[in-house]
Amino acid sequence: MAIDGPLGNQRFVSNYLNQFPPSALYGAVPQYAPQSRLYTVGTSCTPAFRTSRQTLMSTLLEGNPKHSMAEAFLSEYLIHIALQPVLENTSFCTQLAPQSLERSSTNHQGVDLLISDEENTLWLGIDAKLRSGKSPFERDGYGWNPEILTPYMYLSLGNWNGALKEMELPVRQWMTTHVVGGVNESKSIPGFGRFRQYLVERIERSLAVCRERVIDHDERPMYGAPESKEELDIFGDKIHMMHGLFTELRLNL
Repeated sequence: MAIDGPLGNQRFVSNYLNQFPPSALYGAVPQYAPQSRLYTVGTSCTPAFRTSRQTLMSTLLEGNPKHSMAEAFLSEYLIHIALQPVLENTSFCTQLAPQSLERSSTNHQGVDLLISDEENTLWLGIDAKLRSGKSPFERDGYGWNPEILTPYMYLSLGNWNGALKEMELPVRQWMTTHVVGGVNESKSIPGFGRFRQYLVERIERSLAVCRERVIDHDERPMYGAPESKEELDIFGDKIHMMHGLFTELRLNL
């Protein structure tokens, strides 16, 4: 399966950099929800940030010595490339998180990707990890970002195996061989369809657990969820919507 059609090295990097405009404005609360203390979220990316990302991605694609951060950035972009086509028939889209949301601070959990609607309202953040998750139920945890009034899900990529011809192929090796090779040679990427399926199904399972806790009003402590009723209502609305979205995506794969 080709990623976004034939892509050479330069076009791939150019499309990657287009994910980081100098500034952008997002809504934090759906328009139908009661007005809250935060209405919009302004984001930014500095020229130095874009240059650094360009250098690391180009270096990785050129086959120079690997850099762990470059592999992480590639994995994040692959998630975007995998999810965006299946979101096109919905009112949602995905994009890489800008510099100001990608980095954690005292009251802000950095995320790697965002899911927003056609009105540019934020609904979900995704914090991708190349390592394996420990859950026997093949799902990941969640949290709440009070600065942007949006839940986020962890997404472990290390549990996916890009096995080809019954040979084990860890996700890092799949990226640095088959993905990099496919991009440079403008060829299809072996296993990319299965990678997309893994993402959709794992995110759906993670959202399902969180949704059940909110809907059932589970009295157990809900670690990672907001404490105030106002924020918990927004949290529940966004989790409910995102679980419905990813269930729909899974059924239509």
